[in-house]
Amino acid sequence: AWSPNDVLKEHIFFDSSFKKPEYDDSLALWEKYLKEIDPSLAEDAASKMARMLRFGEDEIAQTAHLLKARQFSGEPIDVKTVYEICRKRVSDELNHLAQPIKSDNTLHDIVLPKEQTDQLKNLISHYNHQRQVFETWGFKKFFQSQGIGVLFTGPPGTGKTMAASILANEMGLDLYRIELSQIVSKYVGETEKNLSKIFEAAEGSGVMLFFDEADAVFGKRTEVKDAHDRYANIEVSYLLQRIEEYDGPVILATNYKRNIDDAFVRRLRFIVEFPFPDEAMREMIWRKVFPAKAPLQKDIDFAFLAKNFRLSGANIRNIALFSAFYAAEKRGSITMKQIIMSIKKELQKSGKTYKPSDFGVYRNLD
Repeated sequence: AWSPNDVLKEHIFFDSSFKKPEYDDSLALWEKYLKEIDPSLAEDAASKMARMLRFGEDEIAQTAHLLKARQFSGEPIDVKTVYEICRKRVSDELNHLAQPIKSDNTLHDIVLPKEQTDQLKNLISHYNHQRQVFETWGFKKFFQSQGIGVLFTGPPGTGKTMAASILANEMGLDLYRIELSQIVSKYVGETEKNLSKIFEAAEGSGVMLFFDEADAVFGKRTEVKDAHDRYANIEVSYLLQRIEEYDGPVILATNYKRNIDDAFVRRLRFIVEFPFPDEAMREMIWRKVFPAKAPLQKDIDFAFLAKNFRLSGANIRNIALFSAFYAAEKRGSITMKQIIMSIKKELQKSGKTYKPSDFGVYRNLD
C-alpha cells in the first residue's frame, strides 16, 4: 500500500483493495474457461489450477486463449499443458531470484529408512488434502498458519536436494532453490527485502521453495549484543512469517540440525532427518545408481562396494558417472575395474586417504 498524504496534502486518497479470487471463485472461473476447450480438461485440471495458482479472471482468460491457440494448431492439450502455460506467465521474475531445479526422480529412486520415506509420503498427503482439512473441515479455525514449513537436516550428500525434487514432482510443482547464505546481506534491512522479493514472485505461482543453508538465517543466537543481532532476529521472524503465509510448501535445508534454534524448529510442520547411509542402504544406492540403459557388466560386486567404502549417496552417484565415462572411452561395458578407478578419484577429490588393502581382491585393478 502507498500512503502519499504526507507528500500531496492537497489531495485526498482512498485505499481500495482488489484481492485475488478465493478457491471456490477461482474453481468456478477455471471450470468456465476450460469447459470451452474441453469438458474433460475442465474436470481434470480446474481443481488443481485453483488450488495451486492465485490467478485473477483476466489471467485465466488469457491462459484459455493460449490453450485454444495450441489446440487449433493440433497440439494435444492436457493438465500438464495448462500448468506449463501458467508457469511461463509467472516464472520470469522468479528465475532471476532463484535457481530452478528439474529432475525425473520419484520416490522409488531415493534410498532412505522407512521412517523418512513415510514422512515424505505424509508431506505429499498434507499438500494434496490441505484445502479439504483446513477449509472444508474447518481446521483453519484452530491454526493461524496453514503453510507447510519443512526442515531437512543431515550430512552433505544424503539426499536432501533429491528429496525436494521428488516432492515437487509428486505434487506437480516446480522447484526453486535459494541459497540463503547468498541473500543474507551485511547491510541491515537488505535481507528482508531480498526475501520479500522471492516470496512475492512465488506467491500464487504454484512453486515449491527450497532454502538451502538455512542456518545462515536460522542459526542459534544466545544473546543480542548489537544492532545487527537484533536485526538478525527480525529477519528470522520475518522468514518464518512468510513461510507460514505462503500457499505452497517451503523446505529449509541444513547440514547441521544443532545449528538451528529449537524455537524456530517448533514452528515448522515437518522435520526430516537424512542419515548417512549404512551398509545396507549403500548397497541399495549402488544398485539403483546405474540407469537401466547403462551397459553394466553382470559381475559387479555391489555388496563389496557397500561394505568396504563408507560413501554418501552423492559420492556414489559421482563414481557411477566417472565409471560410465571410462566405459564410453573404451567403447565397452562398465566394469568393476572402472568403478574401482572412479572410487580412488572420488576419495582423492574428497581429501580422504585409502590403503591398497581397502580394495581387497580388487587392489590390483588399476
